[in-house]
Amino acid sequence: MSRSSRSCLAAALLATAAANASAKEPSYTNPLPLRLADGSLAESCADPSLLRDRTTTPTVWYMYCTMDPVSYKEREGKGWKFRMMPVYRSVDLVNWYFVRDAFDQRPAGLAGPKAGLWAPEPVYQNGSYYLYFTVTDVADAHSPEKGCEADSGIAVATSASPSGPWTPARDLVVAPRRAGAGCNFQWTFDPDVIEDGQGDRFLYYGSYGGGIYVQRLSRDGLKVEGDAVRIAAADRYEGAEVVRHGDAMRLWIPAFAG
Repeated sequence: MSRSSRSCLAAALLATAAANASAKEPSYTNPLPLRLADGSLAESCADPSLLRDRTTTPTVWYMYCTMDPVSYKEREGKGWKFRMMPVYRSVDLVNWYFVRDAFDQRPAGLAGPKAGLWAPEPVYQNGSYYLYFTVTDVADAHSPEKGCEADSGIAVATSASPSGPWTPARDLVVAPRRAGAGCNFQWTFDPDVIEDGQGDRFLYYGSYGGGIYVQRLSRDGLKVEGDAVRIAAADRYEGAEVVRHGDAMRLWIPAFAG
């Protein structure tokens, strides 16, 4: 089949799919299938976060997951292979296909050698794609307590495409925040970005290890500005998710029942 014939066929299939989609509601069964590169199913996608590609028609969606083992088949040394925030792609929000890991390795100069990269938050702003994420143990160069493995912070990487490759910023967006002397830090986890409708963006972060806070993002999206304001009590909530509803902000914060 010629290239022009294939193009016509693809266009016809897309038109048929669009007509079918408008004629009936799409159906699905949980759990949704996440296909790895070899066609096998992924076992997990913790802290999933979605982003719509701004350049494609029809719409393409991307999903980003916390650093984790994703398949019982994948081993590394004597343990499971941890993927560095796997990224998946979908055109229907039901069937997802592996694209790549956001990083090949922990970002040098930002993350400690055993750090987890958690809770990715993808955002389109300033004409680029930003990926905010938790670093559970920042590199000593960014920590007030050298050798500590509990000094978490928020980092960001940028890309021209939602599929990457991602380039980590040199500095942290939110640095480790002390809770006491020594290696005693608040949990700077779970970034969530929201725009207020007037061009200002705010970063929500934190967890039940210290509370949830909000702080204004700089125009370039690479750091926070001004004072942090605690909006949820310490030792109780995690995973803030904020949406704008008209002129108001609505906040969802799962309670910790431990």
